[in-house]
Amino acid sequence: MEGEAQSPLGLGGTGGDAQPPLRLDGTEGDAQLPSACVSKVLDDDNLLTEIIVRVGFPTSLVRAAGVCRRWLSHASDRAFLRRFRELHPPTLLGFYIKGLHKGATRFVPMLPQPPELAAVIRRTDFRLDTYDSDTNQMLMAVCRNGSVVTSWHKVKSPRDEIAFTVQYPLCYGRDMTILPGLSLTIEESGLGCRAVLSGNKIYAVSSMKDIVVVDLKASISSTIPAPHGVDFELLDTVMLPRADDGSGVYLIHIKELQLHIWLHNGDNWLLVDTICLTEICADLLEDDSSVDFTIIHVGDYNEFVFLEMDQCILYLDIKRRTLRRVSREYDLFEIYPFMMSWPPIFPVLMDSPSRTENGRCTSIEHNEKIKS
Repeated sequence: MEGEAQSPLGLGGTGGDAQPPLRLDGTEGDAQLPSACVSKVLDDDNLLTEIIVRVGFPTSLVRAAGVCRRWLSHASDRAFLRRFRELHPPTLLGFYIKGLHKGATRFVPMLPQPPELAAVIRRTDFRLDTYDSDTNQMLMAVCRNGSVVTSWHKVKSPRDEIAFTVQYPLCYGRDMTILPGLSLTIEESGLGCRAVLSGNKIYAVSSMKDIVVVDLKASISSTIPAPHGVDFELLDTVMLPRADDGSGVYLIHIKELQLHIWLHNGDNWLLVDTICLTEICADLLEDDSSVDFTIIHVGDYNEFVFLEMDQCILYLDIKRRTLRRVSREYDLFEIYPFMMSWPPIFPVLMDSPSRTENGRCTSIEHNEKIKS
């Protein structure tokens, strides 16, 4: 009717006969305050867990755990951490490159990164400290879980003295750890094979057709044959990464521009994937189908592969099926990928109880220093 005012939302009613507002749950009554809505969500453990598991990065997870004891309890739960890692695998921050004849080991960041991890890379000094001025040679051993293990050689005839050190680039101010030294013959120190530790077993390519398996728990060794059609004539076309559950190994093999991924679990080999390199790197091949690929390094759990093609280092993301050039090297000896550490290092609870307000935790006393 003329003179009647429609409600702003067009829901009917007049200015003189206003309808009560709808609640967020759809019923009539006063609208709930935003703080009450937030409490309704955050006080529900299931909803809170679903929120925290989506923060994306271990650094964000640590900050979330610092809110209060309850949040810390959820974030540090083992089942939660397993799920978090499945949703957000540790990110490759970069890689160390060791030249064959010249230059020190240097770090190459993987860019671009999300802002959260780009800040980590900017703040971190990835340079490696020198162990001893009398040391003849430094060799990288492995990068694992945010740590870098290196071996320092003093060559003495007929034996080498080797000291092992662990350095922690992501832990500002943490000193180098020196591990017990070894004394090896020149023949022993010169050994080099593509081996991997999975569970309690070491797997290593040893011959044209066999893989040696050393069971550390049972102190016995055995051999398993290579998958059908795979040979180890060219060792730089094969690599052994660990399986996801630590109960076996993958075998990555390149043949005729095809990258084959095999899984050994139990007594059999299973071909789990085949990637045609010519299809995903057509822009890099430049109509040269005769180019050769070699495998430089394979990430744990078969997540990525570093390849070399005509002095170019390529990064292959197996899950996303993407390949990109990350560096050009004329004197490459080895690559050592450096991953974001996992699991995260959570705040350390102090002896004083957390402060509470109305029965809900509001803050937490924690130690700001990163601890291992």
